[in-house]
Amino acid sequence: MARPRKNITLNFEAITNALVTGSTKVDLKQIAAAHSTCPPVIRRILSEYYGDKISFKPGRNGGVQWNATRNPNTAPVAATEPVSVA
Repeated sequence: MARPRKNITLNFEAITNALVTGSTKVDLKQIAAAHSTCPPVIRRILSEYYGDKISFKPGRNGGVQWNATRNPNTAPVAATEPVSVA
C-alpha cells in the first residue's frame, strides 16, 4: 500500500518578500524542518512555483536567491498555496 501524500502549504508571499528585501536568508533546510520534510522536496516545490526566477546557491553562505540572469517578477502572490507531495 502506498504512503498517503503529505500536503505542504508554503507561504509563498513571505518567501517572495524575503527574497525581494533580502532581510532574511531563505534556507531550504530551515523551511524543510518547519514542514517536517526533506530539503529536496522543498527545492522541487520552489522550482515548480518560481521556475527560473530563483537559483539555489550551495554552501554555508548559500540558500535561495533571485536568479541574476532574470529580472524577477515582484507582483504580489497568493498568501498560501497548498502543494501535494508524494
